[in-house]
Amino acid sequence: MVNDHAVLTRADGMKTWINGQGKQAEGIAYADLGLPVDGLAFAKTNNNYGFVDVQGNFAIAPLFSAVSPFDSGVAVVSTPVMSMMIDKTGKPLARIDKECGIAVLYGAGSARQWPVAMPDNCKP
Repeated sequence: MVNDHAVLTRADGMKTWINGQGKQAEGIAYADLGLPVDGLAFAKTNNNYGFVDVQGNFAIAPLFSAVSPFDSGVAVVSTPVMSMMIDKTGKPLARIDKECGIAVLYGAGSARQWPVAMPDNCKP
């Protein structure tokens, strides 16, 4: 139980929250659902993940194929082509892409953080 929330899988396979008395949250039902951390929980709908507030409304749109719960205000989200760290507003903080078959870390403003230099045979 986190902040008076636990996740319950209903008979239809959908997930919802219950409180300490076992009462189900009304109107909240997702294919996958996490516990609220700092006011946001991951939720899956239409095969994509996003983040919902404690009322069950999407605060960060369901655009991702995989997500982690928020930790210290940061979550890791992935699409089929990249992964990135986002803040609680959905703003990208850093992302990992592949260039020339190499994982590349980009920071704020899309500045490459690592590797410092790309191999000579890898030209944009």
